Amino acid sequence: RVVTFDHRGHGQTDGNDASIVDFAHATLAVVDAVRPLFGPAHAIIAHSMGGAAVTYALASRLAEPETRMERALRPSKMPASRFVFIAPPTDVRDFVHGFVGHVGGGEVLERAIA
Repeated sequence: RVVTFDHRGHGQTDGNDASIVDFAHATLAVVDAVRPLFGPAHAIIAHSMGGAAVTYALASRLAEPETRMERALRPSKMPASRFVFIAPPTDVRDFVHGFVGHVGGGEVLERAIA
């Protein structure tokens, strides 16, 4: 089975913006929501910013303390056993530059974030 979703600001959904953190939380929520129906995810395929978001999601999930209930419900802290990233960002500075421009910041802010 294949499960897909449109994140806020993409496809058929409302909104004009979304962050990597929003993408990461949404991805984990979808994986956790479909697990009772279809079992553990075999793979996650992500494009562009989705690749960065899944990487962030992996790091955040692995760093979280796990309760006994979560251990019972999830066979692994990993949301899938395989990952495919299509054209992921290779340099976060592009995102930082876009963000700083969006909020009206200058070079000082951009250097502080990057």
